[in-house]
Amino acid sequence: MDSGEDVTYQFKGTDGETDLKEGDRGVWLRIDESAVGDHDCLLLINMDSNQRRFRIPAHGGKAWVRIIDPAAWAEIHGNFWGADDARETIMDAYEVAPWSIGVLEQVAAA
Repeated sequence: MDSGEDVTYQFKGTDGETDLKEGDRGVWLRIDESAVGDHDCLLLINMDSNQRRFRIPAHGGKAWVRIIDPAAWAEIHGNFWGADDARETIMDAYEVAPWSIGVLEQVAAA
């Protein structure tokens, strides 16, 4: 974990718990902006030719919503949803297409 003045960055394996090691092809990057009163973001980075499953952390009173997914199925949405438009709550796990980065944002639970 690398703590800056206001924002904390946490780099982990696809399970969100294991430290990264040489050769990992999936990176779970949490940007914690709660210290500055903003939303946390979770970048799910897949650097592999196969789809990868990433664990999504639970957080009491908040929910994770998808805001960016470059997968082909999301092209009809422009591959982007504003946090106010993102209605699907992502729980437990999220699949990321090969050579892609999915971005989730933490918002108040509905």
